[in-house]
Amino acid sequence: MNKSLKLLLAVNSIFVFAGNLLGPLYAVYIEGLGGSIAVVSGTWSVMLLTTTLVNFALIRYGDKIREHEYFLIAGFVLRAITWTGFIFATNIAGIIILQIILGLGEAVGSTGFDAIMAEHLDKSSHIRDYAVWKTVSNLLAALATLIGGFVVTSYGFSPMFTFMGVIALSCAIFTYLIPRKAL
Repeated sequence: MNKSLKLLLAVNSIFVFAGNLLGPLYAVYIEGLGGSIAVVSGTWSVMLLTTTLVNFALIRYGDKIREHEYFLIAGFVLRAITWTGFIFATNIAGIIILQIILGLGEAVGSTGFDAIMAEHLDKSSHIRDYAVWKTVSNLLAALATLIGGFVVTSYGFSPMFTFMGVIALSCAIFTYLIPRKAL
């Protein structure tokens, strides 16, 4: 695995950890705002639909932007905005708006990550490189989900959302400051 790919995976690993702190706790969070199971699934569907619609736009226009790092950075920033916004959400309408922002962030950020990763795959070891990433990201997701439960149980949602937002923003700043030739 080359240095650029290792750097990309290191930065995104930190982000994946932060993003998975919420994990299945999203349902508990929505319930705390007075939402039902239908509201949990409906608001999550809004995020997924937004991601899908933005991906349709990226199919047509995404490759016109040469610096794929900007997609990754935008994804980090938009998700930081969403997670921080969860602290201030008081109703389901606010959650729907945040889920639209999250969907936008997911579409541009994940597509940017995938494009950068594809550019740096070792020619003879695509399976190995992807398997390493999937192994690392799944282990981090499992660990983060456990830690997220502990944090919310001990301190509540606000500190966790703050931490998630700070980590995502830090990943955006770090990625922006990395020389373009490094990624």
